[in-house]
Amino acid sequence: MSLAGHKPAKELPTKETMVSLYCRSMVIQLLAGKFLHRIETLRRLAINSEVLASRSRANGRAISAIAKELQTITQKMTAIQDRLASDSSQLATYALVSTAKARQCEKYQMVLKSGISGKNRALIESTRNRMGCVLISELEKLRRQLEMTQGTMLDLTRVSIHIPMVATFFKIEAASCQAHMETTFRNIADQLVTLNDRLALEIEDVVAKVKGALAIFDSTEGPVEEDSLSA
Repeated sequence: MSLAGHKPAKELPTKETMVSLYCRSMVIQLLAGKFLHRIETLRRLAINSEVLASRSRANGRAISAIAKELQTITQKMTAIQDRLASDSSQLATYALVSTAKARQCEKYQMVLKSGISGKNRALIESTRNRMGCVLISELEKLRRQLEMTQGTMLDLTRVSIHIPMVATFFKIEAASCQAHMETTFRNIADQLVTLNDRLALEIEDVVAKVKGALAIFDSTEGPVEEDSLSA
């Protein structure tokens, strides 16, 4: 949800809300790091298939074309992985800053509830409100970064769905190769299928975590608006 144009909340985000956002953001960063290993494996398989294609006497050109397609997929996924690494790192940063600001706001709120009055109360209220505005800004950055990460995961899915097709083509062309070459290409195809299955599960896991974090912003106890800070 946008942090503007909604009915003002009565309080700043709860401690539980901030902890949940922080933990989910850290988990997303951790899970995103796993894709690097998958793409490295994909790159290795692409290189191996190109080398083998150059040695293949039967259907060498066809297999080489398939190997090049796998290399293209690998390059696209590498670029997306770079974006994901940047997204998850920025996400962790915004989560850390937001949590720190929320703790500061909580401390000021505790002082206000202690019964302080006069000029000191006015000063603390002003500081709390100002810090609350900073918190809102950081939470909005966090929300936008979550949406960007969600888009990056969608791009990763769109590219990875071509991996099974490449594996199938390898198996088809491998049938015309010599026995030892056929076995090697079928092994590469099987590894591609296994890699894609694991990749799909990991993508699904990250997407679920991102959606869960975004759902917090849509909950009734989500981030507060600026107008409510002076209430």
